[in-house]
Amino acid sequence: MQAVVAAFQPHHQSSGYASNFFGVSLAHATAFAPGSHIYKVLRQDPKTFVPQETGPFVVQHVTPELRYPPPHGPLTGMKYVYLTTHLRDAALARRSRVFLRVGDRIRVARPT
Repeated sequence: MQAVVAAFQPHHQSSGYASNFFGVSLAHATAFAPGSHIYKVLRQDPKTFVPQETGPFVVQHVTPELRYPPPHGPLTGMKYVYLTTHLRDAALARRSRVFLRVGDRIRVARPT
C-alpha cells in the first residue's frame, strides 16, 4: 500500500517534516499500524516498476484526527503518523534539510 504525505499546518506545507512524525489523510491513515515498516519512495523505474526507496522506518502510533488550530479548531481530515526514529537523522544522512515533503509517497509494509 502507498500513502501520500500531507500537511494542514502552514509550516509543514511549506517546509515539510524532519522530526519523528508526518501527516496523512484519513483515507491513507488506515494503512498504518504500530510496528509497520514504511519506506520513502524515491522514484520508480519506468521499465520494471520497481521503486527505489529509503527505510525502513517503524511506525510507533497514529493520532486521532487532528484539529487546527488546536485544540478546538475544525477537524482537518488528517492524522499524524509517529515513528520510532527521527526523520532528521535520515535527512542528515542524505545531506538534506527536510526528509519528507507534501506529496512524497510512502510504501507501507504491514507487520507479519
